[in-house]
Amino acid sequence: MLGKTMSSTTVRRIEDATPHHARGNWIGAILAFAAAVVVVWWFDLRLALDVQAPDFDPAVFLPVSLALLGTILVMRAIRSRIVARRFGPSAFDVEGGHVAPGGVLRGRVLTSRDLAPTAGFRLRLRCIETVRMASSAGASQGRDEERVAFEVENIVTGVASSARDGIPVEFEMPSQAARTSTAARGARWTLDVEADVEGARYAALFGVPVASRGA
Repeated sequence: MLGKTMSSTTVRRIEDATPHHARGNWIGAILAFAAAVVVVWWFDLRLALDVQAPDFDPAVFLPVSLALLGTILVMRAIRSRIVARRFGPSAFDVEGGHVAPGGVLRGRVLTSRDLAPTAGFRLRLRCIETVRMASSAGASQGRDEERVAFEVENIVTGVASSARDGIPVEFEMPSQAARTSTAARGARWTLDVEADVEGARYAALFGVPVASRGA
């Protein structure tokens, strides 16, 4: 059971988003495998990869790529499930409830059981922008892509009890944290926590509440 910390200040608890991402990976894998089957059936493709064959069709690489993508997503989902079962849920208590541009993100990540990684906990704060990539047919026919606009990493060592006291989090936010580039359609901030524990990799992902300048 995760305890409550920093009772003297306003705290906002954020749950680990890893299970949500695992479900997304399962759904993505199913869609990728289904699309691969539809492509093979619709175009009546032979699954022959011999490029020297006279009846070789380059279009066969499309379903193969889709099947490969599905396999990668399945592996990610399984890995997330294993981590969740082994280490249990985690939570991120944010001091003040949110962080303002130019301010300091402070809080603690609480784990379900005490973790003692030999190399400490790796904390990574990132801003991920969604950018519209225009196609030859124009911006309206383009696709959205994500890119990392800001990233900083800290290593936290000497944690006495990650379950009781938590893993301390402290990052200085850039003054432009609430703004995105001209080409961006939106941005989200995330905190990744990773550690090598007992031959396994602990991992948790949290959304970071960044307030607008007027908040």
